[in-house]
Amino acid sequence: MTINRILPAIAGVFLCVWCVAPLHAQFSGPETAAGVVGTGVVTIERQPNVMRLQLMLPADGKDVKEALAALKAREAAGHAQHDESSGGSGGPGSA
Repeated sequence: MTINRILPAIAGVFLCVWCVAPLHAQFSGPETAAGVVGTGVVTIERQPNVMRLQLMLPADGKDVKEALAALKAREAAGHAQHDESSGGSGGPGSA
């Protein structure tokens, strides 16, 4: 082999090692990284104060106006039933 073929190969190996070493140091585990490292588990005991609910109310009718009227009637009945069961404190979003 001539020097013209060996020199680029050596330069390529050198560049690979030179470029990979900083990446290895950057992405190494916390055992070699400088700084503060911590792990743990936490349990949040506070209960949620908001519940989101999505309902699908089907409605039938001979035409669009009749179907919309039936849908509004079912929606009003649902709001009334919710207010009755929750003691009137429907919260935001209730009619």
